[in-house]
Amino acid sequence: IEVGDIAYAVRCAGSRIAPMRVVFLGRGTAEAKEEIERAFSSMAVEIRNLGLVSAAEISETLAGADAMLCVRGRITPRRGSVMAGIACGVPIVGYGGAAEDTPLAEAGIEFVPYRDNEALAGALTKILKDSDLRASLRERSLVAQQKYFSWDAIAASLCASLGLETNTTDNVLGR
Repeated sequence: IEVGDIAYAVRCAGSRIAPMRVVFLGRGTAEAKEEIERAFSSMAVEIRNLGLVSAAEISETLAGADAMLCVRGRITPRRGSVMAGIACGVPIVGYGGAAEDTPLAEAGIEFVPYRDNEALAGALTKILKDSDLRASLRERSLVAQQKYFSWDAIAASLCASLGLETNTTDNVLGR
């Protein structure tokens, strides 16, 4: 299902933006290689399937991306791939419905209705065509990363929940 969602969005965006490269990485992508190749066989799109890669390769790939599609269900704060995208400042398009009242709402994410392929394709196309929008979404993610998801922010939140003084944060972080 996810490969079909991605292929539809890329087909629509690719008809307006060329050339395009789509990179698959992470758990399950190597196993889905044939399905991915079939889904994109009729498109003039470069496909790279990296499978499982190191953290450094993930960071490098995401930081160099113009956009990231998150289609494995609704985006939530528990999705490691979403958190990695935010930390790398990549604009994200994904299914809403579970993150709007969380700090993720402040990140550079374009939420679309769950399983709405037209909205997914439209949001991806809009991001890829508009460099100012891409820059704005990147900045929003980097700000959200520092404000909510950095180790400093996590340590400060932990200290606050334990009723510790703010200057204890350095001790929690081992400084």
